[in-house]
Amino acid sequence: MKVRVRYVGALFDYLGVFEDVLELDDGVEYSIADILEAVRAIRPKFRTIEALLPMIWVFVNGKQVLPSSSVKIRDGDIVLLMPTMYEGG
Repeated sequence: MKVRVRYVGALFDYLGVFEDVLELDDGVEYSIADILEAVRAIRPKFRTIEALLPMIWVFVNGKQVLPSSSVKIRDGDIVLLMPTMYEGG
C-alpha cells in the first residue's frame, strides 16, 4: 500500500522535501498516528520541528482531520501536513 505524505509551509522549509511516499504493509489498518510515526522514522528532523510548532494540521485527501482521529488511511491516500498559520500583531 502506498500513501503520499506532503509537507507544506515551514515543514517543507525545514525538511527540504515536499513529498514522501510511504510503502506500508497491505491488509493492515493505519491511523493518522501511525502515519505520523512513520514520518518520524524516515524524517528524524520532523520530531524537532514538531516540538517547535504549536500544532500541525493534518489533511487526508483534502479534508482536515485531527491527529488523534480514528480515520483509517487507505492505499493511494494523500496526507498533507501543514503548520498552523500565524499572523502576528
